[in-house]
Amino acid sequence: MKTLIDKIYMVLLAALLLSAAGCSDDEDTSLALNGDTWITSFHIEGYDNFIVEQDNQARSIKVHVEDDTDVTNLIPVFTLSEGATANLESGKPVNFTMPVVVKVTNGNVFMNYTISVELDKPQITGFMIGEYAGRIDETNKEIVVYVLENMDITALSPVVTVPDGATVSPLSGTTLDFTTPKEYTVTNHLNAATYTVKVEKVRTFVSMAFIGTAATIDELTNNEEKAAAQWMLDNMPGARYISYSDLRDDNPKVKLDPEQIKVIWIHDDNPIYDDSGFNWNSKNNIKNYYQTGGNLLLSRGALRYIVKDRWAISMDGRDPNNQFGSEDSKTVTDKPWGFSIKGISHEIFDGLVTEDNSNIYLINTGYHILNWGFQWCIDWEPYLGIEGWRQQTGAIELGYDVSNHNAVPIAEFPSRQIGGNSSGKVICIGMAAYDWYDENQSDNQYRGNIEKLTSNALDYLSK
Repeated sequence: MKTLIDKIYMVLLAALLLSAAGCSDDEDTSLALNGDTWITSFHIEGYDNFIVEQDNQARSIKVHVEDDTDVTNLIPVFTLSEGATANLESGKPVNFTMPVVVKVTNGNVFMNYTISVELDKPQITGFMIGEYAGRIDETNKEIVVYVLENMDITALSPVVTVPDGATVSPLSGTTLDFTTPKEYTVTNHLNAATYTVKVEKVRTFVSMAFIGTAATIDELTNNEEKAAAQWMLDNMPGARYISYSDLRDDNPKVKLDPEQIKVIWIHDDNPIYDDSGFNWNSKNNIKNYYQTGGNLLLSRGALRYIVKDRWAISMDGRDPNNQFGSEDSKTVTDKPWGFSIKGISHEIFDGLVTEDNSNIYLINTGYHILNWGFQWCIDWEPYLGIEGWRQQTGAIELGYDVSNHNAVPIAEFPSRQIGGNSSGKVICIGMAAYDWYDENQSDNQYRGNIEKLTSNALDYLSK
């Protein structure tokens, strides 16, 4: 009996081995796994001045080009490992606004390369002398640092911030005499720019404030609001942060006195109307500040609070009649976004870069944005035209939607008499493109326009 069982066992084992061998032979003959899948060379046709950084381990290729290069229509020319093919054709135009993934295949083996084109802006992104931050005019490549008049400026050691991979001369921390302007040159791969830096003495700083929902800037959980607040404190001498909780009508810890605080900026990134929170609890404090001469810069969601039962700024008691977007309305822009100032002149636009027949762009193609905003559609009820809108709201249009001149996303409410007092001035910026935080942390070539528009508005309101 045992012999019979042993024989059956040996037969089954032999059959199993033959089956396994058969499977192995089939796999060896049907799968081609020996081919290489490398991009072996890469360049941009028609350009002599570029740098290619290829990292095969990371499967990436970065191409550094001059910062005025049109990346929407570049022609990549590349070679592959012997026998390999790619899903991108060499020698054909490609839009490199966003990174492009190229799949290289050889038999049954493939590898994905990520190819990106870097414009490498040669920028100074921060300039600090002690506690004093320089105000950077990117358009004119000028930096002004305001310091108090009793400060010795003959031996200052600025801390200069530039993008990763860039260098600056003189080096950050170099001690210089700033009784005369100094030049700083930034080099970023193929690109270079020279900034003129001046230090100017002032008797005092204009006091201004950013109002936010958290106790401190560091505790702000909204990245958009935090980026805006931090920029203000870093770039506007005399700026401070105030929490809504310190302005409660029932127990204010901070008095909003127009003589002490010339202008307040409120940048609200909450798509949901605040009916019972911080904003509501401080409504009278802020309204009294405005009605007794305090000036306001209101942006994005803050425009909803110009209504009668909140800050009573709009004469008709209404907020903008076109509000769009939500917490989930994330968008990647397929073209630059901004607004038009055709036929409009105002000092808050001084020094901004205009393109395409008086358009001011604020974010570029490929920008990741939570797309929601506020604007007045002046041809809708109840206005039915620009004159009706002006008369009912008391506002002045400062810009139009780029594609629709019946939509006003930026406006000014001039000072007017309220209860025997002259009210403050209010600038409202409601467009979605007025955005301080890219959800994908990419570079925004129009960031300088956002910063210049904001500093101009704060300067104008503080006069």
